[in-house]
Amino acid sequence: SASVERRALALAASLAESVEAAGWQLEVTESRAPVGGGSLPGFELPSWAVSIRAATSIGSADAFAARLRSAAVPVVARVAADAVLLDVRTLLDGDEAAIEAAVMNALQGGSR
Repeated sequence: SASVERRALALAASLAESVEAAGWQLEVTESRAPVGGGSLPGFELPSWAVSIRAATSIGSADAFAARLRSAAVPVVARVAADAVLLDVRTLLDGDEAAIEAAVMNALQGGSR
């Protein structure tokens, strides 16, 4: 929906400077979000995601996603085609600040 796309664009805008300064690429992309945390296999809704991709010399998407999961407020992201996808349909209003903090920490290689 348009509101989900707007949330993805807003999240991307808040992350863009730091992500790009770290040498990573960021884009907003259409996505498919699973419904029911996997309790409804194969059922997905159209969504939008912020895609964060690194040059292989910087780090892997899997390692970046692992650092996000170990953040003070864990952020669960999907990894697809060597990119970390933050699907905004799965985020709650107000999650943006915690996600931004987790991404900044993960970009620096931290797990705090």
